[in-house]
Amino acid sequence: MIKTLGIRMKRTTPSDFEKFDLVALLDTQPESGNHMVPSNRPPDIVFDHHFRRPLEGPEPGFYDVGGHYGSTTTKVVELIMASGLTPSAEVATALFYGVKTDTRNLARQASRADMDAYLFLFPLADQQLLAEIEQPQVPLDYFRVFHKAILRAKIYGEEMIVSDLGTIYTPDLCAEVADRMLQIQGINQALSVGWYEESLFFSLRTRGRQKNAGKVLHGIIVGQSLGTAGGHGSMAGGRIPVEGKSQRVRADLRRRVVSAIVSAYDHDYRHFTRVIGRKDSEEQAIDAPPPKTPDENSSRRPRAIRDDSTKPVAALRRAE
Repeated sequence: MIKTLGIRMKRTTPSDFEKFDLVALLDTQPESGNHMVPSNRPPDIVFDHHFRRPLEGPEPGFYDVGGHYGSTTTKVVELIMASGLTPSAEVATALFYGVKTDTRNLARQASRADMDAYLFLFPLADQQLLAEIEQPQVPLDYFRVFHKAILRAKIYGEEMIVSDLGTIYTPDLCAEVADRMLQIQGINQALSVGWYEESLFFSLRTRGRQKNAGKVLHGIIVGQSLGTAGGHGSMAGGRIPVEGKSQRVRADLRRRVVSAIVSAYDHDYRHFTRVIGRKDSEEQAIDAPPPKTPDENSSRRPRAIRDDSTKPVAALRRAE
């Protein structure tokens, strides 16, 4: 989206905020810790659809936080609609993409406000630009990460999957992998973990709403003063800085946090099954001979080999 729409962005430092007389936060809150705004420069505007966090300082002049919204973008669109303004095609495309992705095309925790924002933006958005954003070309490492995620994935209690991504080139991959893993039949919770620039990132996705994913991750990571975390009912993310820590400490920290998340959903961290077993390893798959096919000249019907295991495998035996 940044490249397609030509959005100008830059990394900030604490001194940058002294150059401006107004600071706005979107999709985060002053005390969340996952932004670069210094504590001595409180924001003037805050938009966030996540649950309200306690404020240590004064409340910003404009503070629109919480509520029944599937996307922070919807809060911004509400003001645009109320003002009577018409956003440009580029701005409308970015806003529409925000509402669409956060609510998974209005299928995930979408409120009436989200629907109204969606319908308002749809005719204003550039559909060609939107297609370029949603179906971009990605580097080969993107697929390597997914390959690693599947090889290392563990299933707990037949309904929770945890994927170790190792080192990743962008923390967004944690969210993408978790979203994809939640599509596996029977899976109700998906957690992905990856290392990026001296930090450990977590993404949690759930189907049920019995336990709020944002509060679970916030309680474990922020509750233990390990890092920052947040989210809402069905999706959440977290970050733990590990700069200066040894490899052993990093591994222990990852194991401890993942174990706590797994336990929060009533699963035992010590008992799991792997998505890819040893018999299905990459080396054996490469060396295995191609499957035999039925003889086209044979008059006998090939018999199916019955597989009583849990793997959905079907094979044909060549007629003799």
